[in-house]
Amino acid sequence: MVWALLWIGWALAFFAIELPAVFNKTHDDTLSERLRALFHTNTKVGRSVWVICWGVFSALFLAHILGSGSIFW
Repeated sequence: MVWALLWIGWALAFFAIELPAVFNKTHDDTLSERLRALFHTNTKVGRSVWVICWGVFSALFLAHILGSGSIFW
């Protein structure tokens, strides 16, 4: 029960931060905009690095959720 409440709290905190950023007119407020700036996705190298990072994260997360036993957390 405690973990469920903590996850709900985390989600509410995320939306409390993200929603105002989505609806205001200030540039570079949302998580998406911050990730684009961090990875420099307006360049070929930045896009490539982002795709690689996202692919690695997705593969590890998939293995984790499926319980493959091939990862250590």
